[in-house]
Amino acid sequence: MKIIDESLLSRVGKEAQESPRLRKNYNFHQSLDDRCHRFLNALLPGTVIPIHHHPTKDESFILLKGKVRVLTYDDDGNVLEDVVLSQADGRYGVDIPKNTWHTIEVIDNAILFEVKEGPFIPHEQEGILNMKAIKAEHVGIDEIKAILVGMDVPHAELVHALFKFEVEYGSLKWKIEPEDFEKYEDLCYAFFGRQNGFFGRDFESDVSVLPELNDECVKVIDAIQKVIKEKNEPEKYLNYVLNRLRNIAKRPVKTFAIHEDSPYGIITERLEKAKKARMNISVKKSLSPVLHSIMQQIHGGQYEEAAGNLFAVFNSLEIIKDAHHSWFERWHNNETPSEARCMLGIAAEMYCHLRQQENLPEELAEDMDARLAAINEWTTFYDWSNDDYADMLRGYGEQYGDHTNIDQFKELQFVF
Repeated sequence: MKIIDESLLSRVGKEAQESPRLRKNYNFHQSLDDRCHRFLNALLPGTVIPIHHHPTKDESFILLKGKVRVLTYDDDGNVLEDVVLSQADGRYGVDIPKNTWHTIEVIDNAILFEVKEGPFIPHEQEGILNMKAIKAEHVGIDEIKAILVGMDVPHAELVHALFKFEVEYGSLKWKIEPEDFEKYEDLCYAFFGRQNGFFGRDFESDVSVLPELNDECVKVIDAIQKVIKEKNEPEKYLNYVLNRLRNIAKRPVKTFAIHEDSPYGIITERLEKAKKARMNISVKKSLSPVLHSIMQQIHGGQYEEAAGNLFAVFNSLEIIKDAHHSWFERWHNNETPSEARCMLGIAAEMYCHLRQQENLPEELAEDMDARLAAINEWTTFYDWSNDDYADMLRGYGEQYGDHTNIDQFKELQFVF
């Protein structure tokens, strides 16, 4: 038997104070696969809990300490209910039905006892309310056709990579029949120069398929719109996606250059050394100072410079991967992740941290998303269903994970 007493509450509350997320869970269930999840959730003022829902799960909160505000929303982001939980006021908890958009704002250091159905799912389709999608204006199919026809290859790489990710990840793909998306997907593989199911680029990009790729893109959009209208569903997310495509297509292609300003040596020299590495550990020795420089750029608000250097790291890792495929397998020597794969994971986490910055300019964020999606089409480093990759293409208040603790990368033992 586990006793919930003042000692336990104090311990969990202290752990929340030490967490960059300003919150901490203490689980009573033994496994993430358990059918019933019971846990304490210590929350401090300032913690960010995105507006989210659980499409198939009810959820209950009981306030043990402190004071919180619980808000529910409709699909348009309008507040439906606003209740303050406080033992002093005689309001002790709430039961939130499945598929209800909700969030918690912490007024005073709080500890909740939460119960919901398992197993744990890192994210559920459309699990966070996208406020940008709510505000997105309608984009007509004729306008999309005109945009696609007028695109050059550099713009097309960005637009189709981002569209493919948004359709797959945002659940739009599942609204239509598989065959309605398969041809577009196959043409993407040809356009970006890789085969479905293979790791990385297997043949040269075939830009001659671009007109057909554009046509199939329009057909996919048209098929999605028809299903949405037939089921009388909101078009907000589709409009959000199409707005992003239009913005990318109309702007000059953003060039993310390498920024050499670093106290740890010339960045390009470090990258070139990493590309020529013959030993796994050499990748870490070469790239660690680069990642350290990027960390400082993020801390200093040099967001575009940090993005450019991170993209250079991804491109270097692709070259390394082509030469040493085994280094990038999930487990190296059947025991631990390889040093090269660790560098890839660290770079991804740093990118999530960069994308999480609240004051990151929206236009820069959009250009970063498109460039990253294109790089991933070439490298296939990340699967679209992976939460970390999804967070790399989502901003402040939209990410599923917490990426605030960038200081953890000091553990890398940077080699200068």
